[in-house]
Amino acid sequence: MQSRIDRPSPTTVRTVAWISVAFVVILALVEVYYATVLAPRLPASFEIAVIGQRQSGVIDATPGGLALFGYLFAGAAFVAAIAGVVLSRSGSNTAYAVGVLISLFVPAYIGFLLGAVGTILTSDASRTSGASIYAGVGVAIGFLAVYVAPRLRRDSGAAADAG
Repeated sequence: MQSRIDRPSPTTVRTVAWISVAFVVILALVEVYYATVLAPRLPASFEIAVIGQRQSGVIDATPGGLALFGYLFAGAAFVAAIAGVVLSRSGSNTAYAVGVLISLFVPAYIGFLLGAVGTILTSDASRTSGASIYAGVGVAIGFLAVYVAPRLRRDSGAAADAG
């Protein structure tokens, strides 16, 4: 049975739900690393440049503010991921949608955070950072995980889907 995006198999729904939990756990570890290792090395305030194809902008940030936002984001993502896992037991399309969204947004934020901070820490000016490309890489990693993992589990999940 082939899984389509509009009708994912129960195995695909469960796999994507657990992938989202894994990304949230990784985000929690990244947040701890950021708060304990990277944030103390940052200037008191800095700008993060967000560059788009049609529109660009700058986010004024402080190390503490970025840490607080990250922890709040991780907490909200954790609650949503656990809800997705619970809903995935019934094969709910809502669980699949929640898992996909978390699997895209959480790696995007991880890429944004680490990319922006890494650029700031390695630049001479220590003021401006281009984080858009790193967020895009995070989305690509999330998409790849959501696309590939259910296909890797298809053989082992076929018997579970039939029963």
